[in-house]
Amino acid sequence: MQPQELTLLIRKYLAGKATPEEHKLLEDWYQTHVAEEVEWDGEDEELLRLNLLRKIQAETHPHAASFNPTRIRRYRLAAAASFFVVFSFALYFFIKDARDAEGNIKKTVNVKTRNDISPGGNKAVLTLSDGSRIILEESEAGVLANQGNAVIMKKKDGQLIYDHHNQASGAGQMNEISTPRGGQYQVILSDGTKVWLNASSSLKFPATFTGSKRSIELTGEAYFEVQKDKKMPFYLKAGDMEVEVLGTHFNIMAYKDEDQSNTTLVEGLVMVKKGNGSRLMKPGEQAVVVKNTDRINLYKANIKKEMAWQRGYYIFERDDVESIMRKISRWYDVEIVYAPGFENTTFTGTVSRFKNLSDVLRVLESTEEVHFKLEGRRVTVMP
Repeated sequence: MQPQELTLLIRKYLAGKATPEEHKLLEDWYQTHVAEEVEWDGEDEELLRLNLLRKIQAETHPHAASFNPTRIRRYRLAAAASFFVVFSFALYFFIKDARDAEGNIKKTVNVKTRNDISPGGNKAVLTLSDGSRIILEESEAGVLANQGNAVIMKKKDGQLIYDHHNQASGAGQMNEISTPRGGQYQVILSDGTKVWLNASSSLKFPATFTGSKRSIELTGEAYFEVQKDKKMPFYLKAGDMEVEVLGTHFNIMAYKDEDQSNTTLVEGLVMVKKGNGSRLMKPGEQAVVVKNTDRINLYKANIKKEMAWQRGYYIFERDDVESIMRKISRWYDVEIVYAPGFENTTFTGTVSRFKNLSDVLRVLESTEEVHFKLEGRRVTVMP
């Protein structure tokens, strides 16, 4: 089946317009190909794939999941396990009208808005050791600066690279890369470590690493792929928490406006330290440190959820509205206010980070548990 034919067929299926023959054709294709790595041409096609998977799972396993959001005060953890992810709202960004089983057009959800806001993008400021600042999104590709023998270059895709000829040169020259609200950026440090910074985050690091260890400092959220070097272990400080690694892939979330810091280990080994306590992590685990405490709790991590932002999505699993709105506030650079009478509600689902804000709010509003008003850069959350 050609990609164009497949896309059209999926759209008809999701809109309830597919014939029985097309229905059978698509399900046969799904059973044959979805489990494999299928390339899609763009973001909408990826959303189509995700939506198709969830709809077929819902139809073939109708009792495996509930699609209704629940209020926090009466939420209880279900005892039964399910093989499928629960989704409480649909991702029909690309469908002009949704239809019910009888083919009637459902009511349209309308976010009260006087404008719309685009998603964030690659934006950051690099501060050199002498205090000079480089606005990266305004800089041309090529060499941006020199710090000792470290050459700072920007690639055509926006990636920032620290290239060096001599690790000793440039020692003590601390640099800082900061993303604003609505920004993200990728940087490769002088040792080859790759870092993806989320919105409203900053990373302090030396232009080149020297001595017996590599030390950096993070505020906000970032994903790391640390270059292995047993002779020079890697230390990351986030607030009053420290993470020690030899070479690993992990995500750390340590925003000041969150009441806890999370370290999620994808591969390798990590030691998380807080006060006098420490915990050794294994792949697939998440270390949670509640602010103003020294206790480190280990849990089984949902890697897909924690890594979703780096891949262009948000995945929510029983996340409350206030925590979701904090993410939205950072990525879309908006102020969030809550109207009188608002009661927190939990949601489960997946949302693209690269849709306009009104599209994201419409998805949340489609549950009819919460409503929004968008004025300028202010979002009012209403019951």
